[in-house]
Order: sequence, then structure tokens, then C-alpha cells
Amino acid sequence: MSSPAEPTGPSADGRRIDDFDVVAFDADDTLWRSEDSFESAERRFVELVAPYAPDGVDVYAALRATEKADVPVTGYGVKAFTLSMIRAAITVTNETIPSAVVGELGEIGRSMLVEPVQLLDHVPEVLTEVAAVCRVVLITKGDLVHQTRKITTSGIEHHFSDLEIVLEKDAEVYTRLLQRFDVPAQRFCMVGNSVRSDILPVLALGGHAVHIPYPLLWGLWVALVDFLPMIGGALAGIPTALFAFTHSLIAGIVTAIVFLTYQQIENHILNPVIMSKTVKISPLLVLVAVLVGASLGSLVGGLFGGFVAALLAIPIAGALQVLVREAWNATAPPREPPEPPSGQAELEDPVNAPGELFPVPTDKGEHGPEAAAP
Repeated sequence: MSSPAEPTGPSADGRRIDDFDVVAFDADDTLWRSEDSFESAERRFVELVAPYAPDGVDVYAALRATEKADVPVTGYGVKAFTLSMIRAAITVTNETIPSAVVGELGEIGRSMLVEPVQLLDHVPEVLTEVAAVCRVVLITKGDLVHQTRKITTSGIEHHFSDLEIVLEKDAEVYTRLLQRFDVPAQRFCMVGNSVRSDILPVLALGGHAVHIPYPLLWGLWVALVDFLPMIGGALAGIPTALFAFTHSLIAGIVTAIVFLTYQQIENHILNPVIMSKTVKISPLLVLVAVLVGASLGSLVGGLFGGFVAALLAIPIAGALQVLVREAWNATAPPREPPEPPSGQAELEDPVNAPGELFPVPTDKGEHGPEAAAP
């Protein structure tokens, strides 16, 4: 949300704001910052808990898994997140986490509950423009007390005719809300940062939706999928470039060029060099193995087969190189010992062969210079 919207201007699909009876806004990371606080808390969690966890335990992954498992029981919000931090800390440390650390985790959650609301740029201006044309409502999920506090202290509560704090955002919940607002789906538009919660359920009902991408969330997406070899750059770059095109043509072109350049450097320079050092084979062989493997795999199993074959190509190439080297060494004729340099033969001991375990000492009384002494 980088600039105020004109109240009667056309939207991306050619519609105008006054074509809608109700425009709904999400809250967290659409109207004000929220994800930044959770990211900071997660980093602090790792710093506090990792020293007490056994070696090899991924503390951050354990926290995310605990959060996901707790959602059906505790829902969303800071309080649920704080409880998940404490549960994860106890679990990954085998119940050896000091009480002082548990207390600090609780303090992190309390600080998040009372931190001031930071509105995103141009939010008041956009709400003012939209509210002048149609009914504006707020639909968010999370803890009732905390979300209510943020709404009332944000200074923008007066723009909304309705405030809805729900446990989940799915097609069933949106259907119930549309009935409460007495508005057909075709005259309803949802604005939010979550494709899963704010966009897809509304589109499934025949309504309209506007996605507000949050930079940090896109950064997390790129970081996660880029771990996938060969296709990670494409999975990261294509959605990001498409959303950049919705912002402006120049932004989309620049984003696409950056990702194309990055993917080419990663796939054709960084990956072959790094993997060649790991498996000790030529970078050229790494590149050829991946290309051949992806081609053969795609012939057998399509796109998925090509992806799997590309993953297996490098270890297979390394194994084949070892087998060929061992077979070559086993079948190669024995090497002839090298001829000694001229003049070296006369210096060698005529009694003891090289490498003799028990050499015979030379009888200097009979053969040495002492025999010639008077």
C-alpha cells in the first residue's frame, strides 16, 4: 500500500471502488506492522534456548512445528505464540530449561502485547478515501483482547462500520459475514496480505480481493524455496516478479532481470563449483550430470521425474567416478621401477638390499681402509 487510492478510479481488473458496497480490510501487516515483532521474538527464542538444547536439534524448526500444532487448540495471536515458545523450550531441552529463561520468554510475549501500533505508510489516507465512497469494515483474526486494543489505540477505528475478530478466515466464515453485512459476494472486496486467508476464500465465493504483499513475507518465501536445487530460483522469482508487475512495469522488469541473473549464476557457476568440491568431481561433470539427469528424468516422469533425477544426478556421478577409478587401478599393468640415475648404483651398499629389515654391518677390519694401515 504505497499510495492513496483514488475513490472512483479503476482497479486492476477494470472495476471501480464505487462498484462495491462493502470493502473489508485485514489488520496485521495490512494496516499496521505485526510480523516484524514475531520475527524478532523468534530470533531471541533461538538465542535463549539453543545453549540448553542437545547438539543437532533445530530449535527454530521445533518452535515453528509447535506453533502449527497448537493452532487448533490456542488459535492465533501473541498469547498463543508465547505459550508455544514455552512449550517448545521445555520439549527441545528435555525439561532442563532454567526457570529464568522461561520467565524471559514470558516477558517477550508480554512486551509484544503492549507495544505501540505502527501504521503502514498511507493507511489513514487510503481509509479516508475508501470510506467516502462505500462501507468499510475490518476483518482480522487473533486474540480478541489484543486485537481490540490495537484497533482502539491505532487512531483509525472511526473509519470502520464493523469490527470482526474471528478465529479463522475461510469460506464458511466469509459466508456468515457476508450474510451479516447483507451484501452479495459480487459487491464485496477483501483487502489483505495473506493469499490463503484474505484472497482465495473470497474469490471462491465469487467476491473480489486485493493482495497487499508484505516485503518480509516475500523474503521468507524466497529464503525457503531457494533451498530447492535447480528449481528453487524459479519458484522464488516467478511469484515475486508477477506481484512486482502489479505494482509497475518497471518494477516487474527489474525484479525479473535480477532473479534471472541470480538463477543463472547460481545454477551454472555456484552450484557446480560448490558441489564439485563436496563430491570431489569436476565442475563440468557436475553441470553435465545435472543436465543429462534432468533430461532423462523428464522423459520418464515429466516435470517431477526431471526434478528427482536432477537431485540424484550428482551423487550418482560421484559414485560412478569412484567405480571407474577403482576399476582402472585394478586392471592397469604394474609399473616398472624407475632406472636409478647415472652414478647412483656405485654408491649403493653391495651387501644390503634396499629396505632390508636386518642389515649386515660391513666388516671394516677386513675390507675397510683399516686393513691397509701398518
